[in-house]
Amino acid sequence: MKKTHIFLTLLAVALATGLLFISCDTATTASTSTTSGPDSALNGTWFNEESGDVYNFNNGSFEMSFDGNPVRKGTYTTSGNNITVQVTHLHGGNTDPEMALESKWYTKAELKASGKIIDELLDLEFAPHPGTYSINGNTLIWTLEGYGTSNYTKI
Repeated sequence: MKKTHIFLTLLAVALATGLLFISCDTATTASTSTTSGPDSALNGTWFNEESGDVYNFNNGSFEMSFDGNPVRKGTYTTSGNNITVQVTHLHGGNTDPEMALESKWYTKAELKASGKIIDELLDLEFAPHPGTYSINGNTLIWTLEGYGTSNYTKI
């Protein structure tokens, strides 16, 4: 039980770090996609100086890392200035060492089958995360429902 609690805490911190955002300038012009598919203006690497998170967006797929270590990856969709992020994999290298997860990508089913993570945490992590975004020059301002707003710089 202690191992599960420690892992839950670590995953909650990783989720909060990756999704907790700071306030933004409301006068920013939104980048919107008028074509089907994800907004190509998101393609590239975006760095959040406040949290240290790095997101690599590429035509509907993303990978998120922290301090050079992979954390999560998945897909995203855009419509206008709306974005929905869907995590498909978590990286085992960011878990409590006592959990004995290999440093590799895991799907929700694989993590559930390991018996080392409670279903409620998996459901939260792998749920769709809707929000809004805007791009102004090399600045991405991203708000996820329930997590707030953050600024990212394209690098």
